[in-house]
Amino acid sequence: MRAAAPPGRPRVFLDGYNLALDQGTGVATYARNLSFAFGRLGFETGCSTAPGRRRAATR
Repeated sequence: MRAAAPPGRPRVFLDGYNLALDQGTGVATYARNLSFAFGRLGFETGCSTAPGRRRAATR
């Protein structure tokens, strides 16, 4: 289990449906870069996916 975020550190979760697709889309690139930007701004970032859906292997 992950530790809770420190007080005052906001969390944001992105829809991971497009990140899990075998064929990437522009949305996947956008979501990835958006998560990096949120991280640089001090946000704790996460990704949500549909139950039972596996994330595609990283190439």
